[in-house]
Amino acid sequence: MTYNEYTQDFEKPEQARQGLSKGSGWWVKTTSGDGRLVIIGAYNTEEEATSYGFSKLGNNFDVIWLPTRDQAKATRMAKKQMFDQVGDLDRALQRARHKV
Repeated sequence: MTYNEYTQDFEKPEQARQGLSKGSGWWVKTTSGDGRLVIIGAYNTEEEATSYGFSKLGNNFDVIWLPTRDQAKATRMAKKQMFDQVGDLDRALQRARHKV
């Protein structure tokens, strides 16, 4: 399971989908009121992350799988994905939050 820091392409093996991979996790990704990235996790299964998201955030979140359980690495990966989606470097590089 590898992650290329310059692309968002990484493998997602079946074990990771089931929460069995030790070095990966499910993360809740949302944005704060001021537009900053908020990333919460890591959770062992997609269901745990989804349950947390619905209980704390309503419908304003995404559950993503990342090949890490380290919060700093997950934040960098999520920022890279955000940059690829919006193309705004300033927005992608804003400080992220880790609590709702």
